[in-house]
Amino acid sequence: MEKTEKKKKSKGIRANGLVFEIIAITVLGLYSFTLLFALGWGIIISLKDIIDFTLNPLGFPAELRFENYLNAFKELKVEVAWGEGRRTIEFLELLFNSILYVVGCTLISTYTHLTCAYVSAKYPRWITKLMHTIVVVVIAFPMVGSLSSGLVLLKATGVYNNRLMYFLYCGGFTGTNFLIYYSAFKGVSSTYAEAAKIDGAGHYTIMFKIMIPMVKNLLTGMMLLAVIGYWNDWYTAMVYLPSYPNISYALYKFQFNTNNSVSSVPVQTAGCMLVMLPTLLIFLVFRNKFIGNISYGGLKG
Repeated sequence: MEKTEKKKKSKGIRANGLVFEIIAITVLGLYSFTLLFALGWGIIISLKDIIDFTLNPLGFPAELRFENYLNAFKELKVEVAWGEGRRTIEFLELLFNSILYVVGCTLISTYTHLTCAYVSAKYPRWITKLMHTIVVVVIAFPMVGSLSSGLVLLKATGVYNNRLMYFLYCGGFTGTNFLIYYSAFKGVSSTYAEAAKIDGAGHYTIMFKIMIPMVKNLLTGMMLLAVIGYWNDWYTAMVYLPSYPNISYALYKFQFNTNNSVSSVPVQTAGCMLVMLPTLLIFLVFRNKFIGNISYGGLKG
């Protein structure tokens, strides 16, 4: 009787697991389809003229209009105040500003979050416990309505409209990334550090040559997510770096363009495709890093 009951329970667990798996695969499949459909439809729209789009919004284009991309390339530009006058920043300069902004902010932000999380996880003294508490409090009680006071502070300290200073301003540890890195380093056994100390390794050697490589998959994935986030960030260029607009801010301005040659939906969509292309390529090249697991090796005694 007991064996029969165990078999029934085992079959019930398997059946429940199978049902959950089917539901999960169905939901993920539908979600993936919506993403791919939106991307494919965007590409189709960007290759139509306005008449074809109006008469046949869901069908394939009657004639491929690659000039939509050329028009978007020419009109993706931003006029900014420069000295006593104004100047127009074209697509290539916008692209350069975006790359510089993404690289600078990603490297500095990742470095500060990573090092602070490592110290807090592996050197549990009162100061590191205080750091962890500050992060939790800041996340739990976000600052609301601090834009005006923040702008006054940045102007007073020379950070406003200064790219280098703003890169440094991006550094810090009060963010969700700190908690993710903190959890990762907490999961790394201290035995590795102890073995390295016996061999004469110092704190910096242990950190950069042993501990950080242990979480390299997580680090790579977090950096890639940071790159995508900073690439899509148009708000910073509009508020804090008005003289150095990026390509995302140009796309934000592009939607308000009243020029007849670029105000149509197909040309607007072509502009979106142009700006999205770098992040799409990054995802395709490094897609395995987004789903990679953190793996730890073993110690030989």
